[in-house]
Amino acid sequence: TGENSPPTNLFNNQPSDWQNPALVTTAANTPLNFTGDNLLSVTDPDNNLKEIFLDVENGKLSFTSVPLSVLVFDDTTGDEITDLSEVNHRSIYITGNQADLVAALALLSYTPDDGFFGTDFLTITSTDLLNARASDSVAITIPTVTTATVREDALPDGTNFASEANI
Repeated sequence: TGENSPPTNLFNNQPSDWQNPALVTTAANTPLNFTGDNLLSVTDPDNNLKEIFLDVENGKLSFTSVPLSVLVFDDTTGDEITDLSEVNHRSIYITGNQADLVAALALLSYTPDDGFFGTDFLTITSTDLLNARASDSVAITIPTVTTATVREDALPDGTNFASEANI
């Protein structure tokens, strides 16, 4: 009998590194989808992945849909979430078979809290049937938006704020 190997969390098809997390950026109040160059995935060499915990501090996690075999739970209450329109939580976990869990991650999105600027971390902890686990994170940067104040009396004669709005 061979030993059970832990899962490996992947970001953009590369193993995650807890001490040097992958970095992504999204604008304020703009959902970040984990697809394409932001693909979040998990692999388990023993093909016995059973659950994935997802957690953020300054935003919400949601799914557009999930495969039928995947169950979604609120990690805070432990309650199953059957209506995906209700999946808008800081901390959730999903259970199912490995292929469907990986497919569900491609449907995950993160939206920063209103007014939050800075760096949030998405922590992903993957556990297999024999309780081997891997925990990693992705750093999500929400840059500060700089706005300029223009006094109308400071504009050149014959101009107004509406015609000079491209600052």
